[in-house]
Amino acid sequence: MSCLSAVRTAFVASCSLFLALESTQAQGPLVVRPLQDLSFGFLIPGVNTTVDALQLTRSGQVEVQATVGAVLEVRYTLPAVMNSGANTLPLAFGATSAGASASRTPIDVVRFNPNVATRFRYVTTDRATFFLGGLASPRTTQVTGAYTAPVIITITNLGF
Repeated sequence: MSCLSAVRTAFVASCSLFLALESTQAQGPLVVRPLQDLSFGFLIPGVNTTVDALQLTRSGQVEVQATVGAVLEVRYTLPAVMNSGANTLPLAFGATSAGASASRTPIDVVRFNPNVATRFRYVTTDRATFFLGGLASPRTTQVTGAYTAPVIITITNLGF
């Protein structure tokens, strides 16, 4: 990456959060499929970039299939920074940075705080898509590179 204008704009290479999954079963099967990593794309040093949970091309997405009537607890373990070698890039996740949808679209999304465990009951369908957005805050002195960090989603089937 290179500096391009008189304003001294440098670009940080593509930044992605990879979704790692842990699944626990109490009653009934769970099928967990990662659909897409959370990606902040190219960043400009000193300019905060927000990815909304409903930005379908950039938000992290996981589909979870369970029995109708099941109650699931969804818990995210979220990183405070992304890393590129010894360099870090700060991240933040707010009270509405996550969402859940029975239709895999923004039409019926229920927003929730990914910083706390949240319970969902599967009422009329056997699957839901969970979306995750966040805020990347590159410093004005941010070193160019590809930054990554793991997000761990723990999904517990609490039964009926």
